[in-house]
Amino acid sequence: MNLSEFTTSLTTPDNGYGQFLQTKTGGKLHDIIRNEGKTENLLASFFWQIMIRAMGIPIDAEMYVVPHGNAQYSLVLFGPNEMEPRSISLVDETDKEDLLEGYALWRHQMQNDLKQVDNTGYLQEIISQVDEDYAIEINRKMNMQMIFATKPEIVYTDTLLTTLGSPCPVVTAAIGGKPLSTAGIFTSDNQGRFGATVAWHSVKDILINTTQIYINDESAQIVSTDQISDSCFAVFDQPVVKSAFNNIGGTLSGLCPRPYDPVTFQGITSGFKQTIITGLSPDIPCVLPYSQLKVMTAPETNPGDSGAALIDRDGKVMGFSFYRTAINQQPEYSCWIWADSVYKAHNLMY
Repeated sequence: MNLSEFTTSLTTPDNGYGQFLQTKTGGKLHDIIRNEGKTENLLASFFWQIMIRAMGIPIDAEMYVVPHGNAQYSLVLFGPNEMEPRSISLVDETDKEDLLEGYALWRHQMQNDLKQVDNTGYLQEIISQVDEDYAIEINRKMNMQMIFATKPEIVYTDTLLTTLGSPCPVVTAAIGGKPLSTAGIFTSDNQGRFGATVAWHSVKDILINTTQIYINDESAQIVSTDQISDSCFAVFDQPVVKSAFNNIGGTLSGLCPRPYDPVTFQGITSGFKQTIITGLSPDIPCVLPYSQLKVMTAPETNPGDSGAALIDRDGKVMGFSFYRTAINQQPEYSCWIWADSVYKAHNLMY
């Protein structure tokens, strides 16, 4: 049972589905974004960002916004001590004073933090359009619910199985060496250096002694690392033929993923796969240095796929393979680091 199906099984349908765009804030954001689906996803993310602060939930808790049809988005909170999954309705858990306080805290934090990283001012402008009573309005119109569950066992996707399923770029510690993981995207950083993204957890043991790795047997040096986004940027030692590598048309930035959208990836174990978006970190799309943002899909990745790029139908990079839940865990999902955070961590060109 994937994350979206798991959430749906624990929620109660309500006549208030799909009211995000019918709020004052919804109208203002739609005038800017000009796309109902993208606006709705962003409105749902903002609602939960405010609600998390209104309820005093630690922002570093393991939680995800999960869509489950008819424009309904629940928050799944994973904890260590939940015996059985359970859901609560927010109507009975929050009052107007709490919501206004949560809104004020959220807006203050976002305005201060985004000044450091939002060079275009796009997200700052979007957030300025969110009305003070937005969360109150949504909480009154919709039966928003929070689900508590035990986090399933996870498996990092860096330990390769016995065979390779795809000819996509392979990361190794030596020429012809044992495959470690999948290279993500090939691009240049803001210094003009051409290289590739690599999952940090797949090469962390190598980095104790050296920065050199090989990508399709081409020597490269890891020039920057970021553990929060589980990523590295490796620059090729010698000029390479760029056309030989699969360059992607930038990353999805300043917007949220579209639920149930078809997305694809290619890992050295799984080969080419298509899957769907089933959840996302509530603070997406606000990329901040201290926040590890993630996207969830149906459980399609396998050991060896770490670092593989998740691509949407517009050709934009959405994520990089991080881990998946163990087989037969409930719920099951694959987890991807939000790509925009990797781009920002290593100053990659959009």
